[in-house]
Amino acid sequence: MKQLTFILSILFFASFSFAQNTATTSQTGDNGQITVDQTGSNTANVTQVETATSTPVGQQIADVKQNGTGNNATIHQTETGGGGHVTNNATVDQDGADNTVNQTTYAPGSNSGQNVWAKQVGSQNVSTQSIMAGHTDSYKTDILGDENVTNQTMSASHSHGNIDIVGNKNNSVQNLTGANHGYSGGININQHGNENNATQIFSGGGSGDVQRGDIWQEGDLNDATQNSNGKASDLDINQYGDNNKAEQSADGYGNTAKSTQQGDFNQAYTDQQGDDNNATITQQGSDVFNNYAEINQFGNSNNAGITQSTDGNAAYADQLNGDNNTITISQSAGNANEAYVNQGMLTDFYGYTSSELTGNNSSAIVTQVGAANMASSEQYGEANIANISQTGNNNTAYSYEGWPMVLGETATTSALSVTNSSVSIDQTSDGNDARAWQYGGNNDHVTIKQSD
Repeated sequence: MKQLTFILSILFFASFSFAQNTATTSQTGDNGQITVDQTGSNTANVTQVETATSTPVGQQIADVKQNGTGNNATIHQTETGGGGHVTNNATVDQDGADNTVNQTTYAPGSNSGQNVWAKQVGSQNVSTQSIMAGHTDSYKTDILGDENVTNQTMSASHSHGNIDIVGNKNNSVQNLTGANHGYSGGININQHGNENNATQIFSGGGSGDVQRGDIWQEGDLNDATQNSNGKASDLDINQYGDNNKAEQSADGYGNTAKSTQQGDFNQAYTDQQGDDNNATITQQGSDVFNNYAEINQFGNSNNAGITQSTDGNAAYADQLNGDNNTITISQSAGNANEAYVNQGMLTDFYGYTSSELTGNNSSAIVTQVGAANMASSEQYGEANIANISQTGNNNTAYSYEGWPMVLGETATTSALSVTNSSVSIDQTSDGNDARAWQYGGNNDHVTIKQSD
């Protein structure tokens, strides 16, 4: 084994307080190790190139430790030999302010198990890490301090990444390409502080493994966005604080998206395209009001669920161009809430044929507890079910089944009709209003029950 160790230790006296040290080292070969230890305002550049063509080969290890201000560290690791090389490690540990980390690992083909880790304690830190090619790779960033920025990218498969930040004004971005990401360790961003932004984008399908992405934000004025392309994605956003906004989207089938918010003035959006998808949004807490939740799904056999508590909330759920879909909206212990359900009809329907606007064998369930609530259900197709239940005073429920005319034709022509569909509206207490419309078709049923 060949080992190269650099230990650079600078003891600051008054006359040398502005000294700048630089450590530059390069290795080529097999089973190399580099260690750099700096105290003060220093710069470190490390390069390792593994060229062995046979397997197994030893790992490359690069470790940089910096204690002081104004530091930056750069590590580059490269595999150029055949496949099957495993477990290269690159670590930068910085304790101080104004630090910068930049680590890059390149391990093509079936080379696996590359690990990149950045650790920073201090203010105004910047971390950029990248793993190019390979599989079952991992990168992570841990930051304790203020005004940090992290940016991690990856072009590999069966890999995972983690960002954990404690501090204010943080901004985190992870971008992965390939397939089956996060199936083991997950793709995670955890932010504990104020004014944080988190974005995760990972593309590509999976051959059977679930792609998992999690964002956890605890603080004020947070934003979270996840975007996934492919099947079998599991997306989860948790926000605890004020003025949060969460957006999740997924293209493919068999995807799951879950958003949980506890705080004031929250907004959550989820878009899914494909079949067999599940989306849930939960907004709760005794101090929650004026929340907005929206779920849009395109495809068959999808499930959408929205749960909101307290006053002044709005929930929108659309399921378009598909059959066998289910929507459930629950608004409890609150007043002046609004719930809107749309199954089968595009919001901007002009330019679409009537066959594109229907959905069959779908169900919508809306439950509201409180006063002055509004529920509206629209369904287009056959054998659909709409159930609206309201408990409280001065509530309003509207249900629409079908459309009075085929698009592009006059009102006197045949309707975009419904068949074998049913509507049930149940209102308890005083001053409520219930209305139901069904256009065309046969064997349709409407039941309205109102009681004091």
